Amino acid sequence: MNLFGNAVTNYVNFNFNSLAYFSGVLLGANEQGLYVLGGDHDLGQGIQVDIITGIHDLSERGIITRPKEAWLAYRSNGQIELQVEVEEDRDPYSYIFNKEPERITEERRVLGKGFKQRFYTFVVRNLSGSRFDIESLRILGDAIQLKRR
Repeated sequence: MNLFGNAVTNYVNFNFNSLAYFSGVLLGANEQGLYVLGGDHDLGQGIQVDIITGIHDLSERGIITRPKEAWLAYRSNGQIELQVEVEEDRDPYSYIFNKEPERITEERRVLGKGFKQRFYTFVVRNLSGSRFDIESLRILGDAIQLKRR
């Protein structure tokens, strides 16, 4: 857990019983041996990465903000997927960022119309194990005043 931002990192298929940082190299050990942890691949396969935000409540004292567009500032050697999860009981909406910039660039995707929920989760995922750096993800929307009855 990152104590500054309360971000939690989960590693899956990470079957080491001990870790060490020795001479500038991160090492992992298990019953099969000692492994150097580094690089872009794991046993010849690209490493799948998902960055999942917490659940965001986009409402505020009688005003709901409906997400309208996403701006992703990134650098990648492959495609990046942004998923918008609406509440927790629906299939996510998916948007692909497919530039492969050598420098950080910012791209915009218009999000689907008709979002009416309050709670959203955003997932940024590399496709095909591509390497990427994320500078920022901004979600912009329209504020809608709720009518009192």
